Amino acid sequence: MAGAVAGLTSGGPTSVAAPSDDYNAALDLWCKCRDVALGEEAVQAAGERYLPRLGGQDLADYDAYRRRAGFYNATRRTIDGLAGLIFRKAPVVNAPAAAGAWLADIDLAGTPFARLAETVVEDVLTVTRAGLLVDMPRAADEIVTRADAAQSNMRPFARAYRAEDILDLRLGQRGNATVIAQVRLRESVAAPASGDEFGHASLDQIRVLDLDEEGYRQRLYRPGADGGWRLADEIRPLKRGRPLGRIPFFPIGARGLTPEIDRPLLLDLVNLNLSHYRTLADLEHGAHFVALPTPYVFGVDDDYAPTSVGPTELWHSPDKDVTVGLLEFTGQGLEGLERRREAKEAQMAALGARMLAPEKRQAEAAETLALRTAGEASILAALANGAGQALTAMLTTMLDWGGLAGEASVTLNRDFMPAPMSAQELTAWMAALQGGGVSRRTFFEALKQGELVRDDLSFEEEAERLAEEDTRAIETEA
Repeated sequence: MAGAVAGLTSGGPTSVAAPSDDYNAALDLWCKCRDVALGEEAVQAAGERYLPRLGGQDLADYDAYRRRAGFYNATRRTIDGLAGLIFRKAPVVNAPAAAGAWLADIDLAGTPFARLAETVVEDVLTVTRAGLLVDMPRAADEIVTRADAAQSNMRPFARAYRAEDILDLRLGQRGNATVIAQVRLRESVAAPASGDEFGHASLDQIRVLDLDEEGYRQRLYRPGADGGWRLADEIRPLKRGRPLGRIPFFPIGARGLTPEIDRPLLLDLVNLNLSHYRTLADLEHGAHFVALPTPYVFGVDDDYAPTSVGPTELWHSPDKDVTVGLLEFTGQGLEGLERRREAKEAQMAALGARMLAPEKRQAEAAETLALRTAGEASILAALANGAGQALTAMLTTMLDWGGLAGEASVTLNRDFMPAPMSAQELTAWMAALQGGGVSRRTFFEALKQGELVRDDLSFEEEAERLAEEDTRAIETEA
């Protein structure tokens, strides 16, 4: 085994839970993006962080002001819309058939691979940071053969980590290569509730992944009685009896595998969404106070001053110089706020929340639509390509660690805009097939590309269907 990573210290229990400076610098942005993506309840619960108190408001007035403010969640709709474009077609996963059970339960908790991929993409869209760890359950003493391992589900698995749980990631030199040298991950694990069999409790722990003289190891730190952190366990994951030579952790950013913390892709939209929230709060606040007409009366003796209003209430006074009327809002004060609200919604549409923009009344040429969405498509394509690379690296590591022969690859959809095959194109393809210009497989792939055939239907399955239909037709004729 090569020497230890240069320039690293193990860190003590007092600092093991301390985030890196880059983490601390990004945390406020992550929290803001998460809150806005969660919606109205999270944004309103944050109080003055996102909606400052107006001058002269006491707590009761501010609480009413805050609750009147609706939240127009363009950010959540954008995340759902962009993720929906990526997963409009199922991920293309190439892996050995023996890995089928692994893909059906990628994390040993019942999560299918496709759902893990969606989770990673949604996190990258929301905060532009996520991580994947490949791990192996700790082997029991009675597990000796491969059959024992299969029986006990002893095989590699993967799990995703949110940006907020990746406390630190350090690089170091190993030989002539720059590698991930240490990762600290925050976890929350289930723990028995003291004295209550039906209770729920959780335990915080820090998982430290690093490389030492022997290779890859994991250490688990948990809170101690003195309030610090104590080393609770040390694990040396093995591959065919030997420690791994690298850390099987894959950090993901806007364009795939990267240890750097990227600026959230949708941060401009998030900030504008919060500005829209403040405008809407002022608009609702103003409407609340001026929308309803207010009766007034001048020149009435206190003994005759009306105390209520309604069709059954009689106002009378012996005084002759009495003036009554209704105070009603006039002018353009709230119209300015209305215009600002509409302008911000248009800006949010331009920044990515295109599903919020009014539908165009006239048809739009395909070329014009492609040009209009080229910016979003290019960013989304880079994100889909990068996430696919990270998922490929994760799956390749699992196959290698688990001893399964074969290669793995994951490709996420980058065909975001549906483009069905036209009748003229179908006629041309049919002529090419009949004339021997293309193979049946190429013709079938063109039908899939033109969305005339289900994306999850393979050429072999279609060939079997045709064979079955031919067999039934012969039997019917006989």
